[in-house]
Amino acid sequence: MRRYHAFPIGMDGRFLAVTDLHAEDDRSAIEIAGVLLKGGPFELWAGGKFVARVDNLPSPARSSTAEAPSPPDDEPPPAPRLPG
Repeated sequence: MRRYHAFPIGMDGRFLAVTDLHAEDDRSAIEIAGVLLKGGPFELWAGGKFVARVDNLPSPARSSTAEAPSPPDDEPPPAPRLPG
C-alpha cells in the first residue's frame, strides 16, 4: 500500500488541512479521499508526486437518490377510470 496526502481546498483556493491515507493505487486513493473529504475539491499527493486535483465528486446522497421506475416503452399506459 502507498501513502497519500489529500489536501482539501477552501473557497479562497488555499489548502485547509491535510488528510493522510493509504491505498493500493492512485485511482483507489482518489476514491478514498473523495469519501473522506465528502466530495469537496482537493489535491492528492503521493510523497512529492502530484497525483490529481479533484474539483468535485458526486455526493453519495445525490447519486443514490432513487427515482420511480418508468414503465417499459412497450407497455400501454393504464386505462382511465370511468365514473359510476
